[in-house]
Amino acid sequence: MKRHKLIQRLTAALVAGAMALSFCAPALAEAPSAAADPAAPAATASTAENSTADTIVFDQLYLGTQEDWAKTIADGSSGDVALQYTAADRTLTVTGTYFRALTISAPGVNVVLTGTTGPAVKGDLTITDSASVAVTSSAAGAQAVTGSTDITSDGAVSITGADRAVGGENLTVNAGGDVTIVGGCEGASIWHSASITTTGSVTLTTNNSGGWAQGTAGTGVLTVDAGGDVTITGGTASQPTINDATVRCGGEFELRNPAGGLVLCDKTSDGKSGNLHYYNTGATELVFRASSMGATCDVFQPGDSTVFGTLGDPSWITAKHEQDYQLTLTGCAPADSAQGRTVFYPGEEVHLVLKRPTNGTTFTGWTVTKEDGIAVLFEQEDDSIRFTMPACAVTAAANWEQATGQALWLSTEQDWIIVSKASLEAYPISGITYEDGAFVVDGFIVDDIKAAKTLRVLGLAPTEDERPDVVLKNLTVDTLIVDGVRDVTLDACRIGELDGYDHFDTNYSLQITNARDVVLANTSSRYSDISGVRNVTAKADDTLCDRLNIDCTGDIALSTAADTLGVACYLRAGGSIRLTGAPWKTLMVHSAQNATVDANALPQHASFTCSGIVDVSQRDGGAIVERDSGSPWYLLEYYPETEQPYVVTLNGETGEVRSDSYQLNNLDDLRAVQHLLITPASLLPDDVDSDAVGQFITDASGVLVSAALAGAAVWGGYEVTTRVMLKNLLPEGAAIPATRGELAQLLWNAAGRPEAGAVVTVYPDITDADQQAAARWCTEQGLLTARSDGTFAPDGRVPKWRVIEVWNHAFAK
Repeated sequence: MKRHKLIQRLTAALVAGAMALSFCAPALAEAPSAAADPAAPAATASTAENSTADTIVFDQLYLGTQEDWAKTIADGSSGDVALQYTAADRTLTVTGTYFRALTISAPGVNVVLTGTTGPAVKGDLTITDSASVAVTSSAAGAQAVTGSTDITSDGAVSITGADRAVGGENLTVNAGGDVTIVGGCEGASIWHSASITTTGSVTLTTNNSGGWAQGTAGTGVLTVDAGGDVTITGGTASQPTINDATVRCGGEFELRNPAGGLVLCDKTSDGKSGNLHYYNTGATELVFRASSMGATCDVFQPGDSTVFGTLGDPSWITAKHEQDYQLTLTGCAPADSAQGRTVFYPGEEVHLVLKRPTNGTTFTGWTVTKEDGIAVLFEQEDDSIRFTMPACAVTAAANWEQATGQALWLSTEQDWIIVSKASLEAYPISGITYEDGAFVVDGFIVDDIKAAKTLRVLGLAPTEDERPDVVLKNLTVDTLIVDGVRDVTLDACRIGELDGYDHFDTNYSLQITNARDVVLANTSSRYSDISGVRNVTAKADDTLCDRLNIDCTGDIALSTAADTLGVACYLRAGGSIRLTGAPWKTLMVHSAQNATVDANALPQHASFTCSGIVDVSQRDGGAIVERDSGSPWYLLEYYPETEQPYVVTLNGETGEVRSDSYQLNNLDDLRAVQHLLITPASLLPDDVDSDAVGQFITDASGVLVSAALAGAAVWGGYEVTTRVMLKNLLPEGAAIPATRGELAQLLWNAAGRPEAGAVVTVYPDITDADQQAAARWCTEQGLLTARSDGTFAPDGRVPKWRVIEVWNHAFAK
């Protein structure tokens, strides 16, 4: 920028003599004397020496800022442009239409451009520096700026056009104050793309009922990054408010079409639907609403974001501060995405479902009251209710009678029933039985329920420890929810497979929570979520599910005889995970101890985050299931949960030792994987010194290392092999060293007990004179290394493969 200004000023000095009172067209018609403004000694473009950092640069003119002045730029064909500067408020006012590209730099100066008979600028406008900017065209049918506009200002920026505000391809604003863009035509205020960055607020609107804010015919994108509020309004019944937008907002946000049409373009110029990418960059939570969401809302914490499209035809979208009110719940819980919330907002629809009580067996009904005791109207749907949150605190309760023993609560959309051991003995129900624990089950068996869109199963008992086991057999339901049982078994169940009903990623067909051990036997489901349980075991002849989420405190074991477990598995376990088979698209393993995968094919994307061993076996390297032959991108990645190093063994050969993440990319790499073993240093067998892990082995002993690190099955062979090699390698009768001190002594003796140089450190943790001399000589020769704290650690373990490697290095043949 400095170099550009210098060249510009030198050019002005060279042409000043030849263009004394003119520069092409328009010409300078009037100029004050040098005495009137010492900072601008001439009315023409001044020399570079006379311009300062406080100088106004107007196109190629350099003008002062210390005193008032007025100038006129005349053009016979286009009319005059009047420039006036007021020093008291440091304001440059430009009146008239400037008929070409205009560049202004006015540090600390307010710039006001006004077109009275046409545009303020007919061409591109660039303002590189100013205190504030106001560009206005008041002439009927005139745009404020007809070309692209780029403005940088320390303060506020406003652009107002009787027609468009900006008619060029691009608008870029970087401001330190509020930004206001207003158009007045039956079209877009901003014709194409716009990027606005400011610490203040942003307002984009139109004062014409037939106009909209940005983007004509689906063209251009809008990017707003504001520290304050963002308000965007405009549009018609057939024309959206904006095209496609990314909005980062530190205050409140409003996007509205006052005519009731779309706020986002249904079809952009590239054939895609318009989207709003919204980010809450402020310090407080906001309530996100849209007309298409009905009586629901999302609560956005600082840092939250969303992508909102045209689904549901939204005519307004807002994210604002609202007063929330406490919702106190007994025997029930918020449904779906509202789980865990304790406050709601006035006008928001509240959907509550029954929650299994620890000591209730008979449900007696719902009560919902305001804080003053007045009842709140609600609509009941089998085991749930809906009501509109008033502007006050509310208490809602699902009322239960005291439990006297184990019971099971079953509900469908049509009816519900509570059964106990006593009730089934008195009034048997076909398909429901009770087992008293004589074999495996201490609870209820439910068999052969079909065609129920939603089946909810709740376990009831006086205490948590007395909850019943549940076995569900031969069920064909669209949605199954199991909560509050002890052990649960699903046997030959088909879930989420009813015709005429589809499940999205967030709409799980199988939900199991608050249980102990879960067993799925030849059971399939669409989208499944199992959480708050201990162990999960699943075995099937076919695929298990499209998507399976498991979050448990114990172990996970999944097995299938089919090619794949399904589409995707997201697994988190406090124990180990063992998979026989794998999903074909995505496998995510989090926070497990050990993870084992034995599959015909690896998924497109497999990710392991573990503290223990990862053992992946691919039985058939040619059986990769490709989702799209045109997109052969595959990935296997491992993330250690600790900072300790780990050993990677690929197809039986130790490839490397590392502590960062590990990746295998693309289809060809994964096809080459027959066996991947990742072993943390702390889990290496006793004979492997974790201190030695991290050193790459390059000589013949590397074969031994590869064998040693390939798995527990070869440790016996490794032990025999290394002992035989050391017996043949070491001096006759020499004992195999087990510590660093013993290895140093052996090497020193074999070398003839030479003396180390005087510069070698004396190790404070060695008291024996011979061992001290041996350690000093070995470190001097580079055979062994000292510790970072200056000690030698003579009692540190040393593995047999390390002895072989050091001996070969010391006495190479």
